[in-house]
Amino acid sequence: MLKTIRTNLAHEIQRCNEKVSNIEKKAGISQSVLSKFINGTSNNPSFETIYAAATDLGCSIDELMGIKPTHKTKTQKHVAWNDKFFDEVVKYVNKRINPKLSALQVIDVISEIYTYSLDQGSKNIDERFANWLISKS
Repeated sequence: MLKTIRTNLAHEIQRCNEKVSNIEKKAGISQSVLSKFINGTSNNPSFETIYAAATDLGCSIDELMGIKPTHKTKTQKHVAWNDKFFDEVVKYVNKRINPKLSALQVIDVISEIYTYSLDQGSKNIDERFANWLISKS
């Protein structure tokens, strides 16, 4: 899994025409932590490091893990906006989220839970997924 994340992260950085040092700086990652991971001299990046890099690059953790981002495309094409369900997700996340996260990180968590839950064909929050994602944020 780490090899896949490393490869996909390097690809995303290249796709965005960025330098690793710029991503580290913009994402608030300690200097050379990301570059050591990409170069293979470190195999222990924190979730926060990978999440911050993904957020800065405009991709998801799923994409870095090599999981096809089908839920975004499927949701955009087949699921109508559900404002009541979205409100439920916001309230659910708000009660459980780490208050130290940035607004952008919280929005990403809400978006992931909303789209994932709807893609499962349910009108309810997938609590197992939501709790896992929140615990990793």
